[in-house]
Amino acid sequence: MLKSVFPSLAGQFSASQISNSIKLFLLGSTIELGRRSWEWIYTRFRPKLFISATFIDGDPVHEWIMIFLAQKRVWYHARDYTIQYKTSTQQWGVTVIRPEEAPTQGGAEDVEELEETVSFLPNYGTPQLFRWNGYWVEVIREAPQTQGLPHEIKASNGPGTLRLNLYTLNQGALRDLIQEAKRYYITESKQQVVVRSLGVNQGMVHGIFGGHGNRQFWTDNKKKPYRPLDSVILPQGVLDSIVNDARKFITSEHWYTRAGIPYRRGYLLHGPPGTGKSSTVYALAGALGLELYTLSLSTSGLTDATLQMAADNIPKRGILLIEDIDCAFPSRDDEEEQQRQAQAKASASRVAENMVMGIPPPPGRSSVTMSGLLNVLDGVNSENGKIFVATTNYVDRLDDALLRPGRIDMKVEYKLASKDQAAAIFNRFFAVPEEAPASFEKVPYEGSVYHPLADEFASQFPDNEFTAAELQGYLLSFRMLPNAALDGISTWIAREREERLAKSEREKQRKAKAKEAKQDAVAQMAPLDMLPWPAPGSIIVGVPPPPTSNQSGLERDNNAVSDKLTSAPPLDVPATKEMKEMKVVLFD
Repeated sequence: MLKSVFPSLAGQFSASQISNSIKLFLLGSTIELGRRSWEWIYTRFRPKLFISATFIDGDPVHEWIMIFLAQKRVWYHARDYTIQYKTSTQQWGVTVIRPEEAPTQGGAEDVEELEETVSFLPNYGTPQLFRWNGYWVEVIREAPQTQGLPHEIKASNGPGTLRLNLYTLNQGALRDLIQEAKRYYITESKQQVVVRSLGVNQGMVHGIFGGHGNRQFWTDNKKKPYRPLDSVILPQGVLDSIVNDARKFITSEHWYTRAGIPYRRGYLLHGPPGTGKSSTVYALAGALGLELYTLSLSTSGLTDATLQMAADNIPKRGILLIEDIDCAFPSRDDEEEQQRQAQAKASASRVAENMVMGIPPPPGRSSVTMSGLLNVLDGVNSENGKIFVATTNYVDRLDDALLRPGRIDMKVEYKLASKDQAAAIFNRFFAVPEEAPASFEKVPYEGSVYHPLADEFASQFPDNEFTAAELQGYLLSFRMLPNAALDGISTWIAREREERLAKSEREKQRKAKAKEAKQDAVAQMAPLDMLPWPAPGSIIVGVPPPPTSNQSGLERDNNAVSDKLTSAPPLDVPATKEMKEMKVVLFD
């Protein structure tokens, strides 16, 4: 039977079919061998055909390159977008429609308005190729690496990387590309102030576990319009002294090195709120062309360790701004503050131990201590030409250790607005055009002349009673109406005084009620013989020794009361804080 089956099967396959099968097998094997050989050659020799550079999100150079690539319209032909409403936070959107390509309905104006309000965020994961100075450049934006990280960190949005493959063996081409990107960034930022804030909840964790050091701390970036120095109205000489001192510091690096002095500068701006402290810092950053790094010491999850790493990540000649520093560090003379500092140190220690074990910090309050801040100001990395600026409304609450020279080199007091400031602010609001009559007096502000009503307005404004912010708030109600602003200033001053007086009365009543409630609580306390005293024979701290013949009558009476209290049986009556304090007072 088998003999009859096999011949029949063999007869179904001709020699040509077998030959074709062998040829197909050999062809497939050859193609696969060629593919694998090409992969091996490509993998082995491809790195020798280009120069590769990686830029980490959160690093300033990454921002230079992203803005440069957006200007080159690298992602102009992208097909996958995420549409978001524009905010002041930095977004890497692209222009998707040129004004000349705008549809006939609506036109270029509608397109420009849309570009100003909406961000078109392309899918940056798709590789892009473009020409630059005769070289081909490949752009690849990669997602963050989460392998080996704790689950909590993987779940959050970490920083990614940007990789450029420059197809040339000339390393100078890469340097030229970065230099061109930096120049373009500086040019684009001339009319803006870059403000970076601390993204501690994510940046802190990724900075430690993300494999890129501490480059991801300053992740919240914003750009504010450049503020001219003459728009900050301060008493004569105050602003000039700060700006001139900072400019001299920036150009004196070699002198600091030769003198052996740490190359850093600290400023403290103190005075009532609304007097122009923060405005001065923003104007200073714009005038010097420096980036501003703002930090709140009450940031949730901030510790001494993360504060140190964040400060180390501030580039050379950056400005670190800590506003309202008195709120984070009350005076050390306060016993409760000393206790809080001890608790903060213990909390910081626990957070550090948890981070070593891979546990992210809890979203609790900040645990930064005074010693941690002082270590940041005195650290080696603080000598890299950094400028430290602190603002406070109450300078007397600050610790002397923070105010010593070397940490705070220049203290500037801000006061309530004067008549001269009122005139300058009025003129700033209502300055008339340059083509005004020749009888108008010229002022330093470009394109304007001195308003004739400014002096009359200032004469009705009281010295050192209101802040510049309050005055600006009043004038904003009379934009383009200088005469109405002049006519209403007296009424506004009277109304503000009445409101302040009423507020002061309410505050007095609140304090009086609080004091009365405290006195009532003391009066309603349990009698002394109901207090939880120790058993007979126990020692009570503060109880005087037995009476002697030399003791006075008052001392003998105190001892008698003490003996009676000591012999009383212990009661399970909870004692309040006031009761415990009274025990000590009675036997002092």
